[in-house]
Amino acid sequence: MSLESILAHILSEAQATADKIIQQANLEAEKIRQKTQEEIDAFYQQNIEREKALCAQEKLKSIVLTRLEAKKNLLRAKQKLIDVVFSQAKAQLLKDQIKKEQITKESRRQMDADIDFYLKQLRQDYVGAISKILFNEDKDINTKLCL
Repeated sequence: MSLESILAHILSEAQATADKIIQQANLEAEKIRQKTQEEIDAFYQQNIEREKALCAQEKLKSIVLTRLEAKKNLLRAKQKLIDVVFSQAKAQLLKDQIKKEQITKESRRQMDADIDFYLKQLRQDYVGAISKILFNEDKDINTKLCL
């Protein structure tokens, strides 16, 4: 064998070994690329699911806050209605100049009425009925309103 044939043989073996190493490196790179792509896809899917959950949570929170605000507004309107009814009742009581009687062993005499006395009496007598109409409840309103 000549030197050139030996060199050619060594070069061909080196080229074959290099091609084999390059092929193995390409296979390894493809495996790494596939694994990395799977991890990226999994991470992306987790983020999508997390963001969807957060979005649903925010939507629910917004709905709850809106309903709560609507209930507060309704309660304010009902309270204003109650206040108007009682202010009108007080005005009517002042207008009618209701008298109350003071009864003793010796006599009976009429005295100017304390309007707040009658308002308390009205509140106790009719608060249940007003509550039932306004709040659709049979419960005692005294547990809900401060007298």
